[in-house]
Amino acid sequence: MASAWERKRHCSHVEKAAAFLPRLLSEDSPKSEIQTVHGVLLFADISGFTALTEKFIQRSGTDRGTDELAQTLNYYLCDILEEMLIFGGDILKFAGDAVLVLWRTPPQELAKTISLVLQCSWQIQKKCGSRGTHVGQKVHLKIGISAGSMSLLTVGDRRRQYFLICGQVLGEVCEAEQLANAGEVILSATCWELCEQHRLRTKRLAGKRAVKVTGMDRMSWSERQDALRKLVQHSVSHCLEGEGATRPAFLLPSGRDVDEVLRKYVPEAALRKIYDSMPLGLLSELRPVTSLFIQLRLAEDNRTANLYRIVHSASRMMLEILCPHKGKINKVLLFDKGCTFLCVFGLTGEKLPYESLHALQSAMQIFNSCSTMLREIGAVSVAVTSGTVFCGVTGHPVRYEYTVIGQKVNLAARMMVHYPGLVSCDAVTYAASQLPPCYFKELPEREMKGLRHPGTVYQYVGVTEESIFGMALTKKRSEHIPLLELVRRFLSTMELLTPWGLN
Repeated sequence: MASAWERKRHCSHVEKAAAFLPRLLSEDSPKSEIQTVHGVLLFADISGFTALTEKFIQRSGTDRGTDELAQTLNYYLCDILEEMLIFGGDILKFAGDAVLVLWRTPPQELAKTISLVLQCSWQIQKKCGSRGTHVGQKVHLKIGISAGSMSLLTVGDRRRQYFLICGQVLGEVCEAEQLANAGEVILSATCWELCEQHRLRTKRLAGKRAVKVTGMDRMSWSERQDALRKLVQHSVSHCLEGEGATRPAFLLPSGRDVDEVLRKYVPEAALRKIYDSMPLGLLSELRPVTSLFIQLRLAEDNRTANLYRIVHSASRMMLEILCPHKGKINKVLLFDKGCTFLCVFGLTGEKLPYESLHALQSAMQIFNSCSTMLREIGAVSVAVTSGTVFCGVTGHPVRYEYTVIGQKVNLAARMMVHYPGLVSCDAVTYAASQLPPCYFKELPEREMKGLRHPGTVYQYVGVTEESIFGMALTKKRSEHIPLLELVRRFLSTMELLTPWGLN
């Protein structure tokens, strides 16, 4: 059977752009920064993705391997998302090889909706739970489910905005996914208490309140249709082939407000190409970029209002720092690793000379600003990598995202976790910056999951008084240059380089 990408619909510019956004934003176009939402959350993660990336690169080289990886991920992800859309799911967030999906429902319908989501999960695991690839590396799917009330946060400035889901339900769904092995579906403790337990066959997990679902009595066709009708969604729909299922259309305000809404949420690089009438398939390309991952470790007991204030302040500060350097925030994620920002330098129409320098300067400024401005943050970790990656569209023809995928993106994500509390960079960024070695410190090698040969990792310390004096002392002064002239040059260098991360 042809995948959804092979039977793409022809649609308008607005429809193409709207597919970048979940319908949650159209149902409640955020009227306030914090809104309460009720429903069932599903977190699905593809395990083996980083190892698969390495296999493709080893077999076909960086460029062709990255392209093959993106295609493989796209077709696999598309099959998974189609089932979720058929069962009424709203694709909220993409996180590389993972997706966060919401079934929004009134509180009194949670039990029935959990059954609907479980039936969807079982069907996905049956069809897509494990898949082989032509490089011999299998990938598997792990699913966690939770339910209850959560908060929708909208952060950013007047030009760019980002949305996040937070609350106990998010923490529980992340924990449930982490407890799952390949091909398994795990219910959080709260979800187990709320669900139709008589339908399920389960197994307790040692020392945990979450449960593994080993079987269920399937909903009848009429029960399923009834559950779908009671989801909180608009009646206008896009039809999907297959089981005759639908995805509620993304409803946008009419008139000039449409463009304003899209420009706030849809990446500029993608929106520019769509408005130039570029076909969806041509929005993607292989491109050398610099990726910057930022992780803010937050206290677990943060109240929603305080969490909003921290993430909102951090996002506004990052936008201000990134703008002069043509850097873009690609996504903001609030998962098990705290709050994570993925920023990209060098996207279409945004390429600058000395890109690595711009990225390193931005990384140091963000690190210092977050560390001093936001006292509630336990630790700030920043990782910078450079190289060719896939820049483009992934997902499903009626719901996708514009992002970057590749070995260097995976490396930055791993470095952010394994080298906490500092600014780290890979060997390519170190070399491309052409900065003196005294601006860096070589870091100890650490084993990073899925990466066989990550290469040397450095800490970027920035331009410090210590590094400047160290640079001066390592060079023998020429007897033909007066000492006062050397002092003058040193002070000029200090004045010139202070914006580049002087502590």
